Amino acid sequence: MLIPTNIDLSKIKLPIDTSFIALKIFFDSTQLELKEKLWLYDFNSLYPYILAILPMPAGKVSHFTGDIYAFNKNPIGFFKANIVCPENIDEPVLYIKREISGKEILFAPKGKFTGWLFSKELENAKENFGYTFRVLEGYYYKKEVVLFKNFITSLYNLRMSYSKMMLEML
Repeated sequence: MLIPTNIDLSKIKLPIDTSFIALKIFFDSTQLELKEKLWLYDFNSLYPYILAILPMPAGKVSHFTGDIYAFNKNPIGFFKANIVCPENIDEPVLYIKREISGKEILFAPKGKFTGWLFSKELENAKENFGYTFRVLEGYYYKKEVVLFKNFITSLYNLRMSYSKMMLEML
């Protein structure tokens, strides 16, 4: 697989405003509640694993207004939605970004709010945490593709070709 290294990503122009996507790409929330014995796991390995097995949005992106779920039962994309967090949740799972006093603040609101979120996050919040939402508009992709399987597999095989002792010497 050839990976170009001389591309300046800041010069690539996209046909849509993607500023709302940055939150989803660069933010992750991890919490640890320590009660007893602590076991450590390498959660960083989960990110490449997920990239290797799950489909990602791909293909032509289209803008829409209205509730996409009315005509597409399994859409994938970034949606602006009215969201209601259930009252019984102590720690909300959906994060949004707001400008307060000239600063962008990231928080997980309770109650009713509106925000741009990835479709799979909205569906997860609905199925597993009891959120409700109504999509107002968004950008959806026509298809899903497992993009990084070969790349992640080749990196993993390269890593496994070195012994642990050799890595410790670095």
